[in-house]
Amino acid sequence: MNAIQVHLFLTHLPIFGILIGGCVLTYGYFSKNKSIKNVGLVIYIAMCIATIPVYISGEESELLLKNNDSFSKELIEIHVDHAEKAIWLVGLLALASIYNLCAISNGSKTEKQATQLTLTISILTLGILLGTAQHGGEIKHDEILQHHPNDSISNRISLLKS
Repeated sequence: MNAIQVHLFLTHLPIFGILIGGCVLTYGYFSKNKSIKNVGLVIYIAMCIATIPVYISGEESELLLKNNDSFSKELIEIHVDHAEKAIWLVGLLALASIYNLCAISNGSKTEKQATQLTLTISILTLGILLGTAQHGGEIKHDEILQHHPNDSISNRISLLKS
């Protein structure tokens, strides 16, 4: 498998994993079940770790695609810009999850606020990951770009840049 195939294969795992982790953590939060909250947090941490090979394979894929004239360099750059923001949010989610696990295990008074903060960060992270995935899909799938018959790819690219 080359970097592009690895990237395409792995890219959906963090998105679905963070979504599942969020559902589990939310359920644990409202049911006041620390064990379920811990499971949700561990899922977050695992998905944050899983994001690393996605990001690395994405960088390698970028190098391969930039030398191929059949792919839009502008769309690749937009995807890369979103991926760079996403990796920072994923790192923040990992740190918040670790802090939250510590708060739960220590019986900290900030446990509730830590869970709320972690859930908020996870929603932001999921949002930017979905946007990054959308822009990644636009690199190869022209049908995603064309929302309207009169909407050209170059018009769409200029809108995405602004």
